[in-house]
Amino acid sequence: MGEKKKVTIRIRGQEYTVIGEESEEYIKELGNYVDNKIKDILEKNSKLNQTMAATLAAFTIADELYKIRKLVDSLNKIINEKDNEIEEKLNIIKGKETEIEDIKAQYEELNNKINDYQKKIKKYEHALDLKEKELQNTQKIITELQNKLYEKQIELVQAKKELEEFIKTFDTK
Repeated sequence: MGEKKKVTIRIRGQEYTVIGEESEEYIKELGNYVDNKIKDILEKNSKLNQTMAATLAAFTIADELYKIRKLVDSLNKIINEKDNEIEEKLNIIKGKETEIEDIKAQYEELNNKINDYQKKIKKYEHALDLKEKELQNTQKIITELQNKLYEKQIELVQAKKELEEFIKTFDTK
């Protein structure tokens, strides 16, 4: 707690000693405020005595305090509602952040799978290129063998003809 201070204030010409923890400046400001309220009431109605004016000033200040408290309560309620809304929004954001992290993880997993598939595709494309070359070589060999077979068939046909002619020459003799 702060140190208590004695401060002398003047209200409607009369001095009062106030003891409080607030600064001297603050306490004098409050005294001037009360003095001005009483002065305003007396200026508006000169038939009032000091006690009646002080009572009306106290009532006016109590009214201001009551309205300010209601306003503060209302503002606190709004602040609490906004705090709750913010909390809900933060929870939604946290949920979305979790979703984003999950999506990032899925993206990484899918990206890794794509990279694996691309490697496999390159490997299979290379294997396919090798098999196509092998197939071309095999087809070339088959073509060469077919040509040799055809040549051998021609030679065989010619050899048959020669053999038949040779046999004919022996049969005729």
